[in-house]
Amino acid sequence: MIEEIKKLFEKVKKGRDGIIGAAPYADVLHGLMPVQQKKLREAGPGKSLIVVGIFHSPEAINSINVRKNGKTDYEAWNTYAREYNQINRVLNDAAHEIAAYVKGIPLHATLEGVASTINTVEDYYALTVSQRVGAECAGLG
Repeated sequence: MIEEIKKLFEKVKKGRDGIIGAAPYADVLHGLMPVQQKKLREAGPGKSLIVVGIFHSPEAINSINVRKNGKTDYEAWNTYAREYNQINRVLNDAAHEIAAYVKGIPLHATLEGVASTINTVEDYYALTVSQRVGAECAGLG
C-alpha cells in the first residue's frame, strides 16, 4: 500500500519536488494546541496521518522580502504568493487523492477563501490542524 500511495503522490504533484511520510495519530494529537486537538478529533479517529509537502522553487524563495530602492518589492513578493497558492492547491489535491485511496479524511493545506473572514489568530487555529506538527512527527522537518 505504501508504494501505491507514493505513486499517487508522484502523479498528483505534477513534477514538483516533494516529500511524503507518515506520523502516528497520537503523536500529532498530543503535539497540537487544545483547540487544534478538537479539530483533529472532529475529523475522526485514526492510526496515522499521511503527511505530504511540496518544496518552493528557488525563484520563489529568492523573491521573499526583496528590496528595491529601499522599499519592499511587492511584485517580487507576488512571485512567492502565486507559487504558494499553486502549491497549496497541489497539496489539497494530493490530500483528496490519497484520502480516497486509503478511505481516510483529507485535511486541507490552507484555509483558502476563509482567511479573509478571520479576525484573530485564535479563530484561525480553531479551523486548522498544524501542518508543522504533522511534518515534525513524520520526521519531515
